[in-house]
Amino acid sequence: KIKEVAERIINLREDLGITVEEMAANTGYSVEDYKKYESGEQDFSFTFIYKCANTFNVDITDLMEGSSPELSGYTVTRKGEGLPIVRRKGFAYNRLASKFKNKIVEPFHVVIPYSEEALSQPLHMASHAGQEMDIVLKGTVRMTVGSHTEILHEGDCIYYDSSMPHDEVALGGEDCEIYAFVMAPRGTTGMTEFREHIAEHHLTNVDKAGLLNPVSEKFVKCETDENGILSGVQFVNEDKFNFAYDIVDAMAEKCPDKTAMIYVDVDHNERKFTFKDIKKYSCQTANYFKSLGIKKVTELCLSLNATISSGSP
Repeated sequence: KIKEVAERIINLREDLGITVEEMAANTGYSVEDYKKYESGEQDFSFTFIYKCANTFNVDITDLMEGSSPELSGYTVTRKGEGLPIVRRKGFAYNRLASKFKNKIVEPFHVVIPYSEEALSQPLHMASHAGQEMDIVLKGTVRMTVGSHTEILHEGDCIYYDSSMPHDEVALGGEDCEIYAFVMAPRGTTGMTEFREHIAEHHLTNVDKAGLLNPVSEKFVKCETDENGILSGVQFVNEDKFNFAYDIVDAMAEKCPDKTAMIYVDVDHNERKFTFKDIKKYSCQTANYFKSLGIKKVTELCLSLNATISSGSP
């Protein structure tokens, strides 16, 4: 199968008069790595096929199957069938409407493999232009979109802006199966380029089984069940807790570029502040107050008591 796809790429490239060097540049690979694809030595990633199809101005199916999508009325894909495509390593993707032309939605059947290692690894984020809807068919999945995390079970669904980095991890000790409906931006058809990257930080809005080491762990103890779902919360060390130092400043150290506050004025002008910004400006404000002689409440009370005890007016 790989050899057949490689031959189609070579034939199209040569027919269009495109050099190997030009294709390497268009696909973002070195000439040496590109030649490995054309020789059939290496399996094709979705991004590679997508960029080749764009360069040749053909449908992905032309490269994968050797024929263009022809159906415009309807197409049927039976259970267990579909056109396999490598979209993310370890995940099984099957295109469910590869024979239908001019699609506005690209449906997939996806198997997300369960892995203990994946639960403790940095988030493997991906993004692509447009929108997406995922429906859980079997199992449990931890879905991260941007800085938010949701636990989805069988029958649950999520709809989101797929240009936001997102990640899926199977929970509960078994593989998870979903239907994924990828929608291209308005005015376009077909699949969009799929980008992958490792998340710069792990922190999300939910702590799953203590794996993400939140800055609040000294003051909040979370209990989770076998699926990593939050089941209990206990607050500790409350007498030592200071939100500015223990949360904001700690966040500034851990993920300084994470958005802490979005300010919108009466004219709808927007300004974003990171945790690094908040820490810097709060320190500047504290130093300004100190220069004016303003002290902590406890210090001020002690000073007043001393003045009263001495009988000074």
